[in-house]
Formats: sequence, C-alpha cells, structure tokens
Amino acid sequence: MREKDYRASRLMRELGVPIRYQIVKLLDEGPKTVGQLAQLLDRHPATISHHLHILRAVDVVR
Repeated sequence: MREKDYRASRLMRELGVPIRYQIVKLLDEGPKTVGQLAQLLDRHPATISHHLHILRAVDVVR
C-alpha cells in the first residue's frame, strides 16, 4: 500500500472511533482544555488525553 493510502486509511480508522470524532467536533468550535473536553464528554481526563495523543499521531490536532 502506498504511503498516502496508508495515511488516509489510518486517519479514517482513527476518526471512526466515536469519542475521537466528538473531540474533533468540539475542537472545531474552538480551543478547549482536556478538562473541558472531559466534562463535555462525561469522560475521565486520562481518557481524553489518550484519544488526543492518537489524534496528534495522525495530524488531526496539535
């Protein structure tokens, strides 16, 4: 598989996880802290940090 196809496939796979998609939607509204995201999504901050780490790895968030 070509690198570009691999990256696109990985991006789609990672955004296919509902909480990650929700995080991206919330961040699209404006910057938010891990604590704010955790409260909005009713999740533990460590869970949000884990998903943000994955989203950073596929260049979705900084």
